[in-house]
Amino acid sequence: MILTLPAIRAQFLASSSLLRFQWNTTCTNLQGFRQGMDCVAQLIEQKNIRQALVDMNDLPSMGLDDQFWVTTTWLPRIAKGAIQRVALVLPMHNMYNQLMVESMVRSERHIMSYDIQFFSSTAEAADWLLGDQPPMLAALHSEWPYSNNVSAALAS
Repeated sequence: MILTLPAIRAQFLASSSLLRFQWNTTCTNLQGFRQGMDCVAQLIEQKNIRQALVDMNDLPSMGLDDQFWVTTTWLPRIAKGAIQRVALVLPMHNMYNQLMVESMVRSERHIMSYDIQFFSSTAEAADWLLGDQPPMLAALHSEWPYSNNVSAALAS
């Protein structure tokens, strides 16, 4: 099921308890970032999400206030949930966000009880999460084709 949250496009696959999300490319700044991330956290809590695929491509560079909010508010909130595995697709074209994400994960690793892996593509991340479930992997891809650019996915 495709979901449109404030500033975020998401996909929920109930049968695998998986939530995939990424920044909506129609948003050119971080307006709506916290509201969208609060919606993601609420989904994680309410649906007992066990797996997450987070595509950081197209996310505008985050300021220090938003980084602080993520590390002190958002990450501790989702760390209490059922999450078991997180696949992070890092932005290859935005070194600042890539380093920022790696730094946040490193500094908050002590509260993360789940397995977290970094990937350069959505397809690799999805395969890590669902590779042992080919029908679920196919369902994820057929509903929202893998692309590191939401605009391309929306055009298909």
